[in-house]
Amino acid sequence: MNNLLVFDNRHIGNQVKNIKKGDTIVLMDRLSRNRWSKYFKYNSIEEEDLKVKYITKEDFFNMSGTKNNKKFPFDNIVGNPPYSKGSKLLYRYFFEKSLDLAQKVTMIMPVNLESTHDSRKQLNYLVKKHSSYIGEDISHEFNVGQDNIRCVIASKTINNEVDTTVNNTLNNYTLLYPQRKRLDPIKGNTQLSNAKYDDPNGEEIIDKVLRTGVFKKTVLSSEVKKASQKIKTPYAVFVNHTPSKGLLNVHVEENFKTTWSMRVFAFEVNKKEEADKLCGWLQSKEIQEEILKMFKLKNDAYTVTKEMLGKLPWYE
Repeated sequence: MNNLLVFDNRHIGNQVKNIKKGDTIVLMDRLSRNRWSKYFKYNSIEEEDLKVKYITKEDFFNMSGTKNNKKFPFDNIVGNPPYSKGSKLLYRYFFEKSLDLAQKVTMIMPVNLESTHDSRKQLNYLVKKHSSYIGEDISHEFNVGQDNIRCVIASKTINNEVDTTVNNTLNNYTLLYPQRKRLDPIKGNTQLSNAKYDDPNGEEIIDKVLRTGVFKKTVLSSEVKKASQKIKTPYAVFVNHTPSKGLLNVHVEENFKTTWSMRVFAFEVNKKEEADKLCGWLQSKEIQEEILKMFKLKNDAYTVTKEMLGKLPWYE
């Protein structure tokens, strides 16, 4: 059996016991090789006996794939690849390339077939066209700032009929107080949710908004400096992206100068009084019920999106 493994660094430790003799492993960066060796040693596995072949991700993307969907370089590709870099969805490219390289692809990645986002359209088409299995949402098993994480099994030898029409279920949502202006959320920085940007000597950002208060961490100053998400008003209200039973956590900051992670949305306000009123409104029963309505339309989702928050009315 000719297998290739495509795993982000954070998942290496869970995979070493699944490596078979002669497998090929994709190294995501210069740290990956040492990490594999470390975890083999930690689990008392003789790495040399496995005769593993290591390749770079550049080698992976430069490989020649199948030409006739009959002869593939690999029998299986199994992976949980890096999900994103900034706004670029990396997992889409790993999945697309894997379909060319293996008879069977089993990949854990964010999958939202109802998404209307342009960057996900090609991925969704490939998943619909070539998948034999799409698992349940297992996002709660991870802490990576992504929702709709699922296991997908697919093959280019499978050709399902695909309806390319995207049905956005939120189109069925009836606006609350349609005469009012809508909320204008600012989604946090995707990269800063990645632990590789953590730096104890860097700058402090908001990483999460909890029921008990805000959680901050320090990240690379260079990433904070180039972040496009910055507050331009004297006050800001921050909320979490995973409301419990539809109830948002809220937090107010004055003269906030850094940035925040993708686990958090921000609202700009000019006065403390406005910030307090907005907090009360965001935690009101009315808003909680509206979020639950949208969750139901989204097939029992549990994370809010910018689109969802943007459909909610401002307080009066």
